[in-house]
Amino acid sequence: MTQALSAVPILRFGAGELAMAIAAADVRTIVGVRPGTPHISTLFGKRPPISCSGQRRIEILSRSQKGVAAAFLVDPPVQMMTCHQEDILPLMPSLWSHSWDPIMGFARIEGHTIALLDIPKLVEALDQWLATRTQP
Repeated sequence: MTQALSAVPILRFGAGELAMAIAAADVRTIVGVRPGTPHISTLFGKRPPISCSGQRRIEILSRSQKGVAAAFLVDPPVQMMTCHQEDILPLMPSLWSHSWDPIMGFARIEGHTIALLDIPKLVEALDQWLATRTQP
């Protein structure tokens, strides 16, 4: 019998006014801003915020997609946190939008509501965004 994890390390970051997070195990690197990298907020139909010195480029690996790497820009704060099972909030499917597809749920941690992102769907959304930018 396998035991469910009671806590998962996550990487929290900003997407404009939104707080988001991904599983820390899926992060390959966190580096400075590089031109041509999409801002995470553009994947949700939002205008990216004005660039600031705290922005970072996060490179991720998708274990379910055989190590496919993707990268996106995020806003501060960028920090490691722990998400416990009791932090997870119930989803309300009636309020869901297709443009929010990479969001798999929400958690309430240290007084902040944080959108939890699904890595395979995030990689797919990044690929689609990049494809629309490179087509003639």
